[in-house]
Amino acid sequence: VGCPQGKRGTTRSQELEASELRVAHDGYAALGVTWQRSVFRRPAGGFVVRDIVTGARSRRLTWHWRLSGQSWKEPESTAQSVCSDRAKIRWHGVEDANTRLVTVDEKTAWGWRSTHYAAVTPVTALLIEIVAQDLVELITEFVSISSEISSQEPDVRN
Repeated sequence: VGCPQGKRGTTRSQELEASELRVAHDGYAALGVTWQRSVFRRPAGGFVVRDIVTGARSRRLTWHWRLSGQSWKEPESTAQSVCSDRAKIRWHGVEDANTRLVTVDEKTAWGWRSTHYAAVTPVTALLIEIVAQDLVELITEFVSISSEISSQEPDVRN
C-alpha cells in the first residue's frame, strides 16, 4: 500500500495492534493539508485502508492503486467497486468520485510500475479522484472473492 507522497514530507508510523497500522504524512503541511492512513486486516480476509485528509478544500485528490496482473472490470459510472475473477476492491465515504482503470498512460506515471531503474512495465491501476471538502474520509476495502463468498450469510428465504 503506497503512502501519500509529498515534496519534503516525513512519515510517522505507529503500530497499534497486530491487525492495525496507522501512518501520518506531513509532506503537504505547507499547504495546510494533513493526511492520515490506517490499515486494518479484515477478519474474513483482505484488508481495509482508511484515509483521512483535512485542509484540502477545493484541491483535487487522487488515490492511485496499482493492481495485480488480473483482468479487472471497469467500474460502472455509479459503482464504487471494481473486480476481477479473484478479487474485489470497493470504496465509500466520498461523493462524486471520478474513478477509472488505467493501463499505460503515456502522459502520466499512471499504469506503470518500476522494479528498478530504467525498467518500466505496464500494470493496471485504479484511480479514484475527487475535489476535496474540508474533511475527506475514504475507506477502501481489498477483498478476495473467496473470502467475500465465504463470509456472506446463507440465504434462508427459500
